[in-house]
Amino acid sequence: MDQHPHPPAPGLTLGPMPPWVPAGTHSERRFAGVSFEVVRCRDGVGELLAAQLGEACGPVSASPAANFCDFLLPLGARVELGIPGVWQFEPDTPVRLPPPADAEGPTLHWLSPPDRALTSPEALQKAADTLGLSRRRPSAPRLLLEPPLTRVPSRRRPSPPKER
Repeated sequence: MDQHPHPPAPGLTLGPMPPWVPAGTHSERRFAGVSFEVVRCRDGVGELLAAQLGEACGPVSASPAANFCDFLLPLGARVELGIPGVWQFEPDTPVRLPPPADAEGPTLHWLSPPDRALTSPEALQKAADTLGLSRRRPSAPRLLLEPPLTRVPSRRRPSPPKER
């Protein structure tokens, strides 16, 4: 991990950067599934999750103008939060990352600095559950209070056999 040649934003102190962080002063394209996984959040959900995660929040790039936040997770991590407007990128999906000095503004910047450890999928899931955002089904078995739905036969009439 190398230090980047340009100074960070005023008041922002960064440590050594991972090799996937852009070294210049412009954003650069990276790909999900190469050095990290990406979970994209829209409509303010990312900001809520980042605040709930606190110190457990890893690097998060954000673009208020484009209405998204991208959480970076460890390579190979999979998470399904079940939140509308939140999804995980497939491998090889391109993602733009800002340079480390970009820490605020209406365009692409770091909501949470890139020198932090990547966000664990378990911590992200716990934050979503704590906020009541997750609509996924619990993985633990639960007591069934209603009888299971039975399949209702179709009311369509079978079509007549075709003549040859």
